[in-house]
Amino acid sequence: MKNRIFVSLFFILGISGAFAQNFTGGITSGLIASTVWGDNLAGFRQAGLMVGGYVQYPINESLNFQPEIRFEALGSRDDVGIRGLRTRYISFPILLNANLKLNINDKKYGIRLDLGPSIGYLLGANDTFSGVITTSQYKRIDPKIVGGTVFKISERLHFSTRLTLSVISIVTSSGRRNHCFSRQPGLCNYYATFALRYQLK
Repeated sequence: MKNRIFVSLFFILGISGAFAQNFTGGITSGLIASTVWGDNLAGFRQAGLMVGGYVQYPINESLNFQPEIRFEALGSRDDVGIRGLRTRYISFPILLNANLKLNINDKKYGIRLDLGPSIGYLLGANDTFSGVITTSQYKRIDPKIVGGTVFKISERLHFSTRLTLSVISIVTSSGRRNHCFSRQPGLCNYYATFALRYQLK
C-alpha cells in the first residue's frame, strides 16, 4: 500500500504545476521491444504494448516539463522460445522536453528530445511459457532513466522513439539491489519504445 501511495503522489505532484498554468496534453500508444539486462538472454526479443497519456507545461519557447503515465508490457525471452519472462508495469516518467528546429534544403522539421527519470510500479510477472506467477521474486518499484526523440508528422500527430533503462536491479541479490551500471548489475529492465502520440490541445 505504501508503494502505491508513493508512486501516486509522485505523479500527482508532477502534473500539478502543469495544470496550474497553460498546458497541452495528449495520448500515446505503441510497441515495446524489451530485454532483461543480466539474464543472459541477449537481444530485444520480447514484444509488448504501451498505452498512456502526457501533459506538457512550457518552461520557455524551447523547453517543456512533461509528466506522463504509461502502461508498459515488458520482459525477456530467448531466440528459440524455451525460456522467457513477461512483466507488466505502470510507469510515471517526469521528463524535460527540448524543442529543436532543423532546416534541411529550406524545409523546417520539428524534433523534440526527451530526457528524465521514471518510476515503474510492477503490476505482475509470470514465466512466459509455463504461466507460473513469479511476481513476488521482483521488486515493486523500478527507478529508471529515459531518453528519446519525438518527430512531428503534423501539428497534432507525432512519432516517438525512446530507450529506457532501470537504475537499480529489479531483484535483490545478497540482501541488496545492485546498480544497473555496475559490473554485476543483477537483473535490469532495458527496452525501446516506438509510439504514435496525438496531441489533444
